[in-house]
Amino acid sequence: MIKCRMIIYVNKDDPRIFVYKHQRWRWVGVTLNFAHASSFLILLFTLASLLLPLIPLLVCVPGKSGGIFSIVLLACWTIALCLYYFHRAEKDLERYPGNLSARD
Repeated sequence: MIKCRMIIYVNKDDPRIFVYKHQRWRWVGVTLNFAHASSFLILLFTLASLLLPLIPLLVCVPGKSGGIFSIVLLACWTIALCLYYFHRAEKDLERYPGNLSARD
């Protein structure tokens, strides 16, 4: 059974980058396998892309609707990123089936 009980997952034997935190309860979440260098780039891109919609909030003029637009944009972008992570975790699991986790 594949389980990841920690927030930071590092397993050099696991070729997947996106890893479900729990095999049976996949809705629990997806984490990155930080044994691969590309996971750091993905994390950097994710954090940077979540900060971009906040820029109009910082520079908006009081009384304008830029703040609401930024919040809606941030919410939509966060949902899109979550869907992307879950989709990639499913693809990685299809590509590398079986028990690849050292943690049981």
